[in-house]
Amino acid sequence: MSSMNENKTKSVTLGVKDFFTNHQNLTSAIYQNFTSAVYQNLTTATYQNLTSATYQNLTSAVYQNLTSAVYQKLTSAVYQNRTSATYQNLTSATYQNLTSAVYQNLTSAVYQNITSAIYQNLTSPTYQNLTPTSTPHVYENIVPVTLLFVFGVVGNAIALSVLICSAKTHKWRPFYRLVCGLAISDGGGILASYPFAEYRYLSNFEYDFPEALCNYLGFVFMFTLMSSAMVVCCMSVDRFVAIFYPFVYNTPTKERRAMMMLGAVWVLAGILSSLHLYGLGASRNYYPGSWCFLDFIDLSSTSKVIYSYIYAFAGAIVVTLTVIINLMVIVFFVKNKFSQSAAKSNRNDLPVVLFLLMIVTLFTSCWAPLMVNIFQHAAFAVTGQGKTELLFLRMAVTNSVIDPWIYILFRKEVMIMLVNFGNRFLGRNTSSPLQKSTASTGKDVSETKRSVSVI
Repeated sequence: MSSMNENKTKSVTLGVKDFFTNHQNLTSAIYQNFTSAVYQNLTTATYQNLTSATYQNLTSAVYQNLTSAVYQKLTSAVYQNRTSATYQNLTSATYQNLTSAVYQNLTSAVYQNITSAIYQNLTSPTYQNLTPTSTPHVYENIVPVTLLFVFGVVGNAIALSVLICSAKTHKWRPFYRLVCGLAISDGGGILASYPFAEYRYLSNFEYDFPEALCNYLGFVFMFTLMSSAMVVCCMSVDRFVAIFYPFVYNTPTKERRAMMMLGAVWVLAGILSSLHLYGLGASRNYYPGSWCFLDFIDLSSTSKVIYSYIYAFAGAIVVTLTVIINLMVIVFFVKNKFSQSAAKSNRNDLPVVLFLLMIVTLFTSCWAPLMVNIFQHAAFAVTGQGKTELLFLRMAVTNSVIDPWIYILFRKEVMIMLVNFGNRFLGRNTSSPLQKSTASTGKDVSETKRSVSVI
């Protein structure tokens, strides 16, 4: 029984063993077949699915991580390499472009700032009355200054000599008293100012006028020009009253009236020319540093503008009044000539008309430009100063130089004397046409005397 059970147990054991052996074989075969089949199928399907899913997920993850890592490394590497290369290239290109742009912008900005700063410093009260610093770039000829000085002093001295020598003839009538005052104003002003200008030229523009000397020269120049213009205006008024109002003119006090007019002219001209000494406006040294005048260039203060307008308005009124009065006198002589008979000689009237035309033309052309220039500066129409102002001053002084010649040497008596001298020198008849015309009739003689007394 026991053997039977034992055999039965062995049979079961062998069966189980065979089962497990077969199971292992089957498992191995199935695993191999399944692995191969699954791997092939799974690889294809999984690869396709996994590639798409993984690529998307991996790309996003890798991109984020890689971008951060690469960016940091790349930035550091590129920055180091690029900085060196870029700096060299950029420096050269930028320097050229930046230099041009900055220079243009900087030049404009710096110029404005420097100009403003310099203008504020140079327009200080200390600088206003001082001569500009001498500079070797000033090249002006001394000949014009010398000619104005010589002819101005000598011409007016000759005029005074002629007046004194011919005192018995003109008997110091009002007109000749005014002529004497004109010669004193012109000759004295030139004599009192031009030696300093000559010294400035002779020093090769190294001598600078001190402030006190510049104030003095400013007064002298302004007084000479203004008093000369006023005396000319008074002479025109004297002729006008003598022609149009002879009864009012011919009074016993006419000589004293002329002296009072002359004194009033000098006082008024002195007041107008000295206002800068009392704080209204200032004097200024003008190019090329050889003359001083009222400061109508730097009008930074209201007082300078007011002073410029006062002087310019006074000069404009004098010029306008002189021109109007002389034109009225000329029109009178022209109408008087055409109203006379044809038989009467016109030689007595022609010199008077020409004489007055010369006065109006010379005085206006020489003196008016300076007044106009002062008006332009006061109205800020023009700026700066240079050779233009120098030219206008010389023109105004030229009027003072020529005044004695046109008022004395071109008069009828002097012309007759010069004609007689020329005739004697050439051996001709000493009887001049002017003398013949004045001796033709008593009426002509009286008319001539009237013309001479008027002129």
